[in-house]
Amino acid sequence: MRMRTLGRTGIKVSEFSLGCMTFGPSRLWPGVACVGQKAASRLARMAIDSGINCFDTADMYSYGESERLLGRALRGKRAQVLVCTKVFNAPDGAGPNETGLSRHHILSAADLSLKRLGTDWIDIYYAHIWDHATPIEETLKAFDDLVRWGKVRYVGCSNFSGWQIAKSLGVSERLRLERFACLQAKYNLACREVENELLPVCREEGLGYIVWGPLAKGYFSGKYRPGQPRPAACRLSRADEEFLRYEREQGHAVVAALDKIAQARRATPSQIALAWLQAKTAVTSVILGVRSPEQLQENLSSAKIQLTAEELAVLDDLSRPPSLYPYEMIERNNRRRLQAA
Repeated sequence: MRMRTLGRTGIKVSEFSLGCMTFGPSRLWPGVACVGQKAASRLARMAIDSGINCFDTADMYSYGESERLLGRALRGKRAQVLVCTKVFNAPDGAGPNETGLSRHHILSAADLSLKRLGTDWIDIYYAHIWDHATPIEETLKAFDDLVRWGKVRYVGCSNFSGWQIAKSLGVSERLRLERFACLQAKYNLACREVENELLPVCREEGLGYIVWGPLAKGYFSGKYRPGQPRPAACRLSRADEEFLRYEREQGHAVVAALDKIAQARRATPSQIALAWLQAKTAVTSVILGVRSPEQLQENLSSAKIQLTAEELAVLDDLSRPPSLYPYEMIERNNRRRLQAA
């Protein structure tokens, strides 16, 4: 398992992280959660034995049960790993101050997460999504206090836009507050719009990039075939907006290319899709959300696959998103300038 430095910090993060969104009973999150304590502990042990040192959860996953299961699964191993969780949505309760990124909610949510996780500190504490109702100055001051108090070691953001990240970093610099160490955001063969702003801002500002959704809810796992019935117990619904986005000519072409490369390499489509991501130098770690040891082992085996330049080019070309203004105009004019030089 390769280790990579997280942004401008001094910590090393494994190239794969274990996502714990599946931890919890299905009754709490139908279609997503299905992993009980025994299975969670087994997956955690397997992940650690494989070299994974980063575990990702959130307070809202299965109403906090994911954090509880993860905390128990890591007993005796806590000092060896990085535990990451998030704040925004309340895991339970519907009070007006039990959501968002206000100081009130962040400080109380952090204490509740620490209790559920059974730990004295959170290694990376993410703002789960931008809060339009709270000034970012208030959010960052609360995060800074948590770091100074020793409850949190690093802070990050998840599902932020490029301008929101830039503004946050500017506020941190101006007020001398703890800055975001990393961004956690979606990235896969059907979601490459992040290459316009999110990847560049992370590269320019020294943030790590942690990927969620690498297989597009399983769409690139080989389970979905054009014109065939949807597999049982799948996460994507026919009415799901994401499924409708993937289920088109371009998505079919990418699936076919994954199949072809996988067959030639005696691998699986999932492994090829993950190998494509790992070839992206801007990526720090890819979160694997699994339900079984077999799924985890299959995904981990992708680390042994190094795609050729030709294979990467095929996948890049087939999955290329439409050019959007102003990005296309900026790139086109800069190409001309560089060619002229």
